[in-house]
Amino acid sequence: MNQRRRLRPGGAIRTVPRRFAVALVAATALVVSSCTWQDPFPEYRGINLIEQRGLDVDSFSAGSMTDPGTPFEYVRVTAVGTGDYGVTTGLDSGLVATIRRLEAVNLFPDGDFELSEPASSPPDPNGAADPPPYWDIDVTTAPPNETPSDFTVDDSGAIQGNSVRYEFVTGDQSAAVDLDAHALDGFVRPAVYFLSLQFRRDLPQRVITFDYGNATDGTWLDNQRWEIIARSDAETPVETLPTPGDPLLNKITVFASSATTSNFFYVGSPKAGTPGQGGWVDNIRLGRLDTVPHAALAIPAAGAEGSLPLVAGAYRFSVHVKSEIDAQVTPAPDGANRFRAGQIVLGMNDDLELITRSEGGWGTDEWALVSAVFHLEESELDSATLRLTVIHPDRPVIGSVLIAAPTLELVSGDGSE
Repeated sequence: MNQRRRLRPGGAIRTVPRRFAVALVAATALVVSSCTWQDPFPEYRGINLIEQRGLDVDSFSAGSMTDPGTPFEYVRVTAVGTGDYGVTTGLDSGLVATIRRLEAVNLFPDGDFELSEPASSPPDPNGAADPPPYWDIDVTTAPPNETPSDFTVDDSGAIQGNSVRYEFVTGDQSAAVDLDAHALDGFVRPAVYFLSLQFRRDLPQRVITFDYGNATDGTWLDNQRWEIIARSDAETPVETLPTPGDPLLNKITVFASSATTSNFFYVGSPKAGTPGQGGWVDNIRLGRLDTVPHAALAIPAAGAEGSLPLVAGAYRFSVHVKSEIDAQVTPAPDGANRFRAGQIVLGMNDDLELITRSEGGWGTDEWALVSAVFHLEESELDSATLRLTVIHPDRPVIGSVLIAAPTLELVSGDGSE
């Protein structure tokens, strides 16, 4: 389900009607029904306005729709080594050199636990395993790392690497990560972040708690926490948070950082009265949302001498897309902390179009060309900016996709409608 969104000044989001596609169909019908109509922009047909200006996929750089001064590259376009992209099925041979990775960076350090040591070496004489890095463990025995075979990763099958086992007997014990110290961007204040993770209970009747708060008093943001009630069946499947349709989705998974310098993520909770719990956790992903992180490319209104200027009208922004191959996503041998995104977002100025993998038709073994049509007003000709990301305000994810050969074409100028 494609989603078109626009950001107003100040960051408020509103839905944009799809009148441009309707106008395009009407214009096409006019062409068919009239023998006297002539295309007023024939010189634009088949012209890639990105390439004509001497720009390419490497011209995209980190951008922000509401905070241009953000120094951290939340979304990156990076080179992919020869052979690391897998097959080229669906991609013209001349475009292979343009293959790049579009990635929303996981701000949670070692969120896939692939940098964690499976056990002490040499083995601890007391049988305890090494705790994962970055974590403060508030239990007498550090939770060991496990590799349960029944964990799954969204969009990529079975987990091959480490998942972390935890068990807290009483209610005020927890394992915590200091986000101010370890979140890759330093956990900016004020800001809004989104969080997701996967877990499995060791017993179906376990009540599972994940928390975010202040280290000194355990204050929860908006007095909310992820407290997952006991299961009513006898199963212990892999569960994912957030859960689609969760009424607390916005309050729990999208949160603003506090004004303090003590922001912690907890497995368990420091609050007294939290029930004892146990299980496994994996694939913790953290991203920033208020800036709508993306890679941006400004399109000059006029290129070099002889190139075509921008005109008011409808433009098609396209890019070839493919999912990452297994060797490049978690558990990558280098501990890359990287996940498949399963979606891409194309944008022009403040308009964003979400395209999911099921809609776009790409996979790990084939490329697909995805496109979105945007309208450029006369007043926007000097400030046209293309945007690429995998983070959508209505469906934020952390992950990556492979891209190649972005193009921008004039579909219909305002003078032809």
